[in-house]
Amino acid sequence: MKAYLFNNDTFTIDCGKTALGERHTIESYPHLLLELENECEFYFEIMDANKKVLYSGKYSEKTKDYYGRNYAVIKLPNKLNNAKFLKINGKKIELEKQVRVHGRVTDTEGEPLKDVKVILVKGWGESVAASAIGLSDVDGFFDFYAPEGHYHHIFACDCDYGKEKLEFYGWNLNLRDELELNIKVDKIEIYRVAVATTSERAILVDFCPMDVVHTVKKGSVIFPRVMEKLKRGEKVSTEEFNSIYPKIKKENVRLFLGGRKLNIWTIGERYHSLQNYGIPLLRRGYIVEAEIPKDLKSGKYNLKIELSAEFEGIKEYGEAVYFDVYVP
Repeated sequence: MKAYLFNNDTFTIDCGKTALGERHTIESYPHLLLELENECEFYFEIMDANKKVLYSGKYSEKTKDYYGRNYAVIKLPNKLNNAKFLKINGKKIELEKQVRVHGRVTDTEGEPLKDVKVILVKGWGESVAASAIGLSDVDGFFDFYAPEGHYHHIFACDCDYGKEKLEFYGWNLNLRDELELNIKVDKIEIYRVAVATTSERAILVDFCPMDVVHTVKKGSVIFPRVMEKLKRGEKVSTEEFNSIYPKIKKENVRLFLGGRKLNIWTIGERYHSLQNYGIPLLRRGYIVEAEIPKDLKSGKYNLKIELSAEFEGIKEYGEAVYFDVYVP
């Protein structure tokens, strides 16, 4: 069993509907997340370093995530900043240490963005339940603590999500030491990033871009039509569906590895399945090949990805980070 204590602030922000009509709510609360080996019922105690009980209770729900894994989410009445141990049915578990995560969120002009949700996601279970969350203040600064460990991704979005802005993503975060992360949020989202390096000192970056202009102006018309065709059993072409998404060229992409700008060799389109979303279609993505500088020493570096383009007469920007890329 693994346990994670998320000392989040308690708040709920109702952002209304996105441009495509989906409800967007930002929610946060302090809670305990348990990865369970089996569905079970148990008593628990959360204690400080001196074994003083800070909170206790009984858990008897049965919860599975999308992939059938067992987990428990226990909402707490308040933060337990001094918590050190968890006892379940008499068995004691040491909780992961809390690590500071802080930084600033701005737009592309450097103007601060208020009430931006910055969230670290473990990668399974409910997004809120398996997450540490912070909120930016009027000057764009955020500062919170999260349990040490690996996070599938960190992302940031505000109430303009799907209207005027999309999300920032950071992937493959191993949170061990204090993390300062300064974030820019605009109209392009760089999603589903995967990175690999080769022994020939090349780096391959795989991603899917999304943007507000295409999604709102084209997607609101094309997507309902495509879904109606699928319901009727009619064939939908890959190109018809992918006209929702922007086309990216080599000049739209910039890569920085350990702060060094990379020379991009090639960019190619590729497609991935949307079966996990219940859509029997393929979505456009890209693979970018770039040169790793010969004088960059072997080790781990953060990769920054920037996209900038102009769609429908509107300039757009987006960025993402992939942490701990190993350079041989």
